[in-house]
Amino acid sequence: EQDPVSPLGVYGASKFAGEDAVRETLDKHLIIRTSWVFSQFGKNFVKTMLNLMEQRDEIRVVNDQTGCPTSAHDLAGAILKLSRLVLAKDFDKFGTYHLSSGQSQTWFEFANRIQKVASHVWGDDWKGKDCRITPVPSSEYPTVAKRPGYSVMSSQRFVGSFGIQLPTVEESLSAVIENLRREKSDA
Repeated sequence: EQDPVSPLGVYGASKFAGEDAVRETLDKHLIIRTSWVFSQFGKNFVKTMLNLMEQRDEIRVVNDQTGCPTSAHDLAGAILKLSRLVLAKDFDKFGTYHLSSGQSQTWFEFANRIQKVASHVWGDDWKGKDCRITPVPSSEYPTVAKRPGYSVMSSQRFVGSFGIQLPTVEESLSAVIENLRREKSDA
């Protein structure tokens, strides 16, 4: 939280400008930074990987960008708990905090974890269980926006300040994939 911020692109710069605006406007504020958010809803890495694993024999996944995947559900739950603390009398722990799963990994490692958990949840009938996942450098996927090679965030200060810890990536991933399995079977 205290490290100098150096956004690589417009998106990162706009997030930092938003943080600055909050800090300039409010003496008492809470800014929560997170990363690599995934969910059973919307478009995100987990859902994309599951779909690709079911459709292809092989997928190529970047192995030189490291971050901490974070469940949107767990993030929302932690922020709800935090808001209850804020409403309590004498709350004084305002500032900027990082909140993520705390388990750093590359996109390639995360894709492998997704496949492992999905194979466990969906069993032997799942089409994606045999998909090969090949590590590649990010140079094979050039993008307009620059991406940081290392965007790991430690939640140690958040946990120490508020006593709120997120579940492990495996636990969160299992819950998301189980919910996706239920949605498919209900459809």
